[in-house]
Amino acid sequence: MAHDLAFGPEWVPSACTLPTAERPLRVAEFDALFAEVVLTVQRPERERLRLALVLTPDNAARAGVAAASA
Repeated sequence: MAHDLAFGPEWVPSACTLPTAERPLRVAEFDALFAEVVLTVQRPERERLRLALVLTPDNAARAGVAAASA
């Protein structure tokens, strides 16, 4: 995917319960996931984002684990 959507640590919501020291690792996980498996990005509504992923069992598991621990 050709989009460069770099986010710094300041994008993390204040309600995030992840310890601050672990946040860069989680951001890196999401960066890798988005760079490797996202095919398309759509924004159907202002506060909604739809990502189409390369469909494989491994990618589904990666996305599910990333979302569950976010």
